[in-house]
Amino acid sequence: MANAPSCSQISCHYGEPLYGTASRVRNWLLIEQSGAWGHDALTDSDLDQELALRLKRRTGDYGVRVLLIRRPGEYEQKGYHCFVAHTGVERQWIQECPLDDPSEILEVDLECLREGERPALGAPWEGPLYLICTNGDHDPCCGTHGPPVAQALAQSRPERTWESSHLGGDRFAANLVCLPSGLYFGRVRPEEVASIATAYEQGIIDLEHYRGRSCYDPVVQAAEALVRAQRAISGLDNLALEARIKHAGNEWTLEFRDQVGAIHVIRLAVGHGERRRLTCEAAHPGSPREFRITPLDPIP
Repeated sequence: MANAPSCSQISCHYGEPLYGTASRVRNWLLIEQSGAWGHDALTDSDLDQELALRLKRRTGDYGVRVLLIRRPGEYEQKGYHCFVAHTGVERQWIQECPLDDPSEILEVDLECLREGERPALGAPWEGPLYLICTNGDHDPCCGTHGPPVAQALAQSRPERTWESSHLGGDRFAANLVCLPSGLYFGRVRPEEVASIATAYEQGIIDLEHYRGRSCYDPVVQAAEALVRAQRAISGLDNLALEARIKHAGNEWTLEFRDQVGAIHVIRLAVGHGERRRLTCEAAHPGSPREFRITPLDPIP
């Protein structure tokens, strides 16, 4: 299958929407590790294997997403940057924990993250961090589309831009995550990434590339993005989930409140699209989740 289309090409061919596709993550542990990353970056890297396995078990127990990060381009690593982030519904923050030895990561208190509390180690990081997936050994699309985007953003934000291991959604490469809000953006091009970051810093979501907010599950992500698109609501904090009701047939009614108190109601039916290759490395085709707006029930 040397000439087979890539997963990102297939996704674009089918016109697959971006909304409702962000990974569900509320707690993050980012560890600087330069050099090559394998398919499973944490265990297939230059990080000590015993440490990697202990981290994998420990973060799995606490539901923490652990990622390796590195500076774009040629970079000589000095020490180990480590960031802990929380991207909850009500609380969002980043804690910087510079380390001399990566084994010190095991001292980070992960229990407090369940309550959205900062660990005692380190100090608050002010402002955003930008992660661009470049894990080409996990999926070639990320290795192809990610590095140019990371290098482009690093020109204006060198201290805030990091290449990242697998973020999720390879077929939407290049993928960008903005912390601490946990916003996912897909199909980002080098000439667009700085404007997406600038908008984010101004409290504005670039709706064209918006995949969703990681604190929400896919149904809420899709509904929020669709309401934003319908009502032209791009302010980061200008739409909040008020209620969700599940109906028969995997249909949902969701209510959102905007910045002036108006309620926006949307009903979605959740199904699956045509089977196709969802990642470049997939052994079998899969069916992507699809969301369809359905008429609202009449008011009695």
